[in-house]
Amino acid sequence: MATGWLMRSDIVVTAGSNVFDWTNLARPLGKAMQIKCYIGYHGGSSVGAPSVQFRLAKAVVTTPEWLAGPDNRHRDIAFLQLDRPFEGNLRLFGRKETTPVQGHFMLGVVGYPGDKGRDAGLYDEYGGEMYEMFTTQKYNLHDPPSNNAAGLLEYDISTRGGQAGSPVLRKDVDSMTVIGTHVHRTGEKGRASVIGHHGNDYNMMLEAFDVDLPVISDSNGIRLVQHPISTPIQSPGDFDIISPGAFGLASPASTVLETPIDCDSWVAVSRKGFPVGGAVPPHLIKTSVGQGLSLGHGIVGPLTPPDENIIRLPVGNLLEVFGSPVSPGDGF
Repeated sequence: MATGWLMRSDIVVTAGSNVFDWTNLARPLGKAMQIKCYIGYHGGSSVGAPSVQFRLAKAVVTTPEWLAGPDNRHRDIAFLQLDRPFEGNLRLFGRKETTPVQGHFMLGVVGYPGDKGRDAGLYDEYGGEMYEMFTTQKYNLHDPPSNNAAGLLEYDISTRGGQAGSPVLRKDVDSMTVIGTHVHRTGEKGRASVIGHHGNDYNMMLEAFDVDLPVISDSNGIRLVQHPISTPIQSPGDFDIISPGAFGLASPASTVLETPIDCDSWVAVSRKGFPVGGAVPPHLIKTSVGQGLSLGHGIVGPLTPPDENIIRLPVGNLLEVFGSPVSPGDGF
């Protein structure tokens, strides 16, 4: 299970680790083949309730750096396009076009932690309820990185497995704004990949679903595409973006609840260090046949009513099936 957030009614933002798995380096699960998304989710018994909506992902946009290996956390990001939009008053978050380089803000991470059950002291679907934590944080993206955290936003906010893909929110008097996407935790620090000039260009990734852009290579069902504009990136290494492009989308799934759909439409975003015009190295794309990834929804704690922006992504069964169980907190 994992978390995501709605950028628009048919687009979910989440961590790259939720769509391309590197948990076991000796046998990575590779790309997700089926992805389920819920909003309003608060435990398995809530599925089918009027307040819960279910969708399937039909296309994925991510970065080739994340496909290349798990150390590229600054490129740990993915966008999902749904088979049909969520409906109703979704109260979408605003977001910064570029994560502020430095700040002293009230920040929070909101998602589905895998160590939290719905009943205190009793086992009842850990990861089935949304939780939040907001604290005042001071950060500077230009500070010397700790433990290979180059290009990441770090914060002292408690997170656990299941919260990868959660929005990192800046809370002001009358609004909450997304400034990054939580990707993992190491020690006492949570970390997020950031937006814009210092991280990942969300606008260009969004274009991948809406604009036909040239495909420069295709390997194991993942297409590397090129955007006509190259934007300088000010994160370590001074990478240049060759951004995502559009790509053939799968047919919409049946509207019957829980009907699977193959998520066979993938786009990767190229940067300096990946050969433009060359084939994506085959060893980077490890596809596990039958791999499934579920996504769902929720928001934590005292946020009432549950915010229709946060999406829950259950992945626990996926990891168990492939013999690589992950304890809450590992890798997130």
